[in-house]
Amino acid sequence: MSRALETAPGGTAAIDLLAHDETLSAARTGEDGLALRADLGERARAPGDALPALQELRRRARAAGHATGELDLRIRAIAGEGPKEVPTVDELERQLLSNPADDTAAEALAGRYAALADPTRRAEALAGLLSRAAGLSPDRQRTLYATVGESAEASGDLARAEQAYWRAAQIEAEPALRANHLCSHARMLLARGEVATAVSELESALEAAPQHAGALALLADISFRTQNWAAARELYDALEATAEAPDVIPRAELVHRRAILAHRAGDTHTSEALFRELAILNPTHADARRALAELARARGELATAAQRLEEVLRLLPAGAIAELADVRQRLGTIYAEECEWELARSTLELVLAHDPSRAQAIEILIDAYEQLGLSAAAAEACGRLSRVIDEPSRRAAALYRQAEILRTRLDDANGALDAYLRSSDLDPGFLPARLRLVDHFWRAGDLDVVADLAGDLRSVPFSPEGSADLVVRLGIAGAPTRADRTARSPFASAPALGPAAARALADAAGRDQELLARGIGALDPMLTRARAWAGSGEAALMRALADLALEHPTEPGPALALGRFAELVGRRALAGAAYGLHAFMVADGVGARQLAGLVPPGLVRPEAVRVGGPVDHPDFAGPARRALARLAPALLGFETERAAPKPTEGSGLPPARAGELRRIGDLLGAPPFVVAPDAIETDTADDRRRLRVILTQPAGLLVATGAGAVSEHAWSFIAARALETLRSGLWMAGLAGAEGLARLLEGARAVLSETPIDEPRARAVADWLSKPEVALFLGPPEERVETLAAVEAALAALPDWNALTRAAQHTRNRIGLIGCADPSAALGMLKAEDRNAGSVGDSPDARREFLRRAASGDLLRFMFSPTYEAAFS
Repeated sequence: MSRALETAPGGTAAIDLLAHDETLSAARTGEDGLALRADLGERARAPGDALPALQELRRRARAAGHATGELDLRIRAIAGEGPKEVPTVDELERQLLSNPADDTAAEALAGRYAALADPTRRAEALAGLLSRAAGLSPDRQRTLYATVGESAEASGDLARAEQAYWRAAQIEAEPALRANHLCSHARMLLARGEVATAVSELESALEAAPQHAGALALLADISFRTQNWAAARELYDALEATAEAPDVIPRAELVHRRAILAHRAGDTHTSEALFRELAILNPTHADARRALAELARARGELATAAQRLEEVLRLLPAGAIAELADVRQRLGTIYAEECEWELARSTLELVLAHDPSRAQAIEILIDAYEQLGLSAAAAEACGRLSRVIDEPSRRAAALYRQAEILRTRLDDANGALDAYLRSSDLDPGFLPARLRLVDHFWRAGDLDVVADLAGDLRSVPFSPEGSADLVVRLGIAGAPTRADRTARSPFASAPALGPAAARALADAAGRDQELLARGIGALDPMLTRARAWAGSGEAALMRALADLALEHPTEPGPALALGRFAELVGRRALAGAAYGLHAFMVADGVGARQLAGLVPPGLVRPEAVRVGGPVDHPDFAGPARRALARLAPALLGFETERAAPKPTEGSGLPPARAGELRRIGDLLGAPPFVVAPDAIETDTADDRRRLRVILTQPAGLLVATGAGAVSEHAWSFIAARALETLRSGLWMAGLAGAEGLARLLEGARAVLSETPIDEPRARAVADWLSKPEVALFLGPPEERVETLAAVEAALAALPDWNALTRAAQHTRNRIGLIGCADPSAALGMLKAEDRNAGSVGDSPDARREFLRRAASGDLLRFMFSPTYEAAFS
């Protein structure tokens, strides 16, 4: 019934399935009902009722092998086959014509006409009789109208059947019987497409008999087909509660309908119970298992859902190609949700082998390919997806995904660019492809194309905070080539643009091998526009580049972009620092080439490197630093039995390097020193001992034989660090901790303040400083007063020893960098001295590891700081 209504709601097929109570044929009535019907018909002299019932009883008796003699006599008596003579039909018609109220003639004719085998003749004859016989009782008329309806319906005359059932329903009868006739009438109305009238008749039937199974079934079916889900569920539930439900609708169909409606209402518990019952009632019911699979999936039981769908596949016939493909696609989707990628791949490939146009299957298959590492297959599937869908935005998204796979997984830059371009052409409004094109042409330095893309994207409201990288690229590409330093800085209102601009410039400069071939000048057009775009924020942009270089010291882009930017604006010290960082990583790269031709930053300003000056590390620039530096010349030779080396020719240094050593010593104001060959450290295997300080009076700088192998700038770095060690005074008197520092300062205070001291260690220092030849190095009285003030300040705030020595080491490196003015050489010497396990050797990996360590961190921060730039005049 429901399937007929699916194909033609309210049509003949739906109505033919519904016949109830009196409208049922004798073949469908039980034996007790047939016997009752025959008895009542005989008593009422209604052969139309009695004869079919007796004939059906005789047929059943013969089929069961029982005697039929009594039934035969009753049938002959009613049909006029007995020995008595009965009138013919014509005689009965003449009798009725002469007296239309003759109920005997009318009943006899009714019996004769009801026995006609041809339903068309039977309907016509009974209809004519009803129009002529005025003597028939209302009950008899109702019965005959019902018979006319059945006969006309059987012959396909729906108009006559509808009219007959309507007349039967209009005759007063008990509620159940009237509901039968109303249902029959409703069926005919539905067959003729009069749904609203049919619904009204069925509602009247339910008013007469609220539990009438036929009316409930038909009205529920109409509600279901018209998608009145709530009413349909209520009616089917009421039908389930009736005892006659199995007579009007198959159990499996009723359970199926109730399961569907419960699921639509969100009652998953009832729905699942009903679908389970349906699967038991009909083990081959594929829809039940499909529904159970979806319910299991909704609960997160993916394995159970997959099992149910596998059962569906076994139940479906081999010829159901489309349905098999649907189930396999759903199964493949669940496999993907389970991360069973190989099963998903094989299942979906089978789906697409039968129907290559299934876009959703292709999309999930792409995910499976990517998860399995089959990048080439994933890219090909993306191209296939773009060809089977029509919507431009979805096609563009498929090509964009193909391009991303080609770019990131297959290193196919040309193929990726082609896919990005085709994606952008298909849907100019698809932003991801446009943004990738901006990135590509930005890195290629094709600012004109980026400017064109900026014009296309002008109407898109990009946020400076959320899309800072894109805003910067588009802004710089569209900027003029002449800078206006008074223009408002874009960073004032959107600080996020500063780091984004630095990233953009670094991205463009990141292909250092291309720059090596094309020259660093290839960056100039972009940097010129960047300066114009930054306006008065140029310094902020350079600071952002410096911060980026510190954050990613091993990457070429930030250093090269900063180096060229600083070179163009004349900040030579900063340019040298940036180029030097890249040169440290790539000895023969573009940074080293630029560094070789870069104009030196200028002369070192003496006040920058004075003791306690801006170059000192903050943890070292305190009173202790000043006090030790003032005491350093006087403490040379303290507790040292070794004699000072004598100056000789052949100190191990060429004249130029000896002159450089004296220049740096004068610049730093170092104590007197003598340069001599290092007779002990002749083994060059330890490159940390190229220049050794001995604390004699005067001090000795012992040059190892390996010192001649380093470059001029590396030598300047070594010399400046050694002389800073000498002038700092930190390693005088065998200092090895905070306690020793305190005793040394107490001894110096005793001498400078001319007060006694009893502590043995402090007394030894005081005795040494009291010697006339040593006291000369304490200076005149006014200098002694300043030294005493520094000593007392240091004693009042003794520093943490570990922090002090660590800061002193950083200060030595800073002084060494300023002394050589070559960050690449400075980093190289620090790397040579580093003995950390991860950075041993001189490979690129070892250098990268060195730059990530704290040992180089302070020097990197210093060389990109304003203090380093300010150290040069």
